[in-house]
Amino acid sequence: MKDFFRKIFKERKKKYVTEGIDGYDWDESQPKWPITRIMNTAFCIISIIVWVLILTRIFASGNSEYEKMILLNDKAAAVYPEKTQQVLRINSANKKDASGGVLVHYPVYLEEVENLQLTVRINHRTLKPGSGKLGYTFVIRESSGEEVRFYPLSYHSIEKQFQYRFYRLCFEGVKLDPEKVYTLLLYRGDVKPTDGAYPAEKADFRFTVLNSETYCNTVTPKKSVYEKLK
Repeated sequence: MKDFFRKIFKERKKKYVTEGIDGYDWDESQPKWPITRIMNTAFCIISIIVWVLILTRIFASGNSEYEKMILLNDKAAAVYPEKTQQVLRINSANKKDASGGVLVHYPVYLEEVENLQLTVRINHRTLKPGSGKLGYTFVIRESSGEEVRFYPLSYHSIEKQFQYRFYRLCFEGVKLDPEKVYTLLLYRGDVKPTDGAYPAEKADFRFTVLNSETYCNTVTPKKSVYEKLK
């Protein structure tokens, strides 16, 4: 009987003793980490790195608050949002170029001050900036048959986030007509018009902001969406 209880309560010998901080066992006579454990540890480390890169890319490529900002200069701030908060939301289909370097967000029209604005996200690694302060030239092209008119950039704001640049672009003097076509033209560098015209075929990126098939609706943004130009 005595031998029976001794057998039950006898402490089992450990195959390996507690590890040291260097990854080896305290007993130097014991083997190093087995190959399966090394492979599992390496797999976990690689998985963590991959997930960190994926999450970083997701958060870096989006900036929803900035994309939906309505930027006001002195003229627009005299009307919005105190006198009126309603703006025309232009539901253009999100479109990016073939390389994924450019994406257009949240076009709106402030009818009271004839102000068309939208956000352009550019990946500077994919579409590198050219000459000039902005590195790009942004133009709105209004067309109806053979009649064409161009609206240069009036004012803007820039937000930098990793390799991405978010440009909130505002074009004044635009008399929006749903029967006409409004196209954003983007050129690398500081491009000047020739005889008052910007050749659409030479643009590095084109985006149809509005045409006869574009759905538009009136919305009332929160006051926090409006931001006065500094």
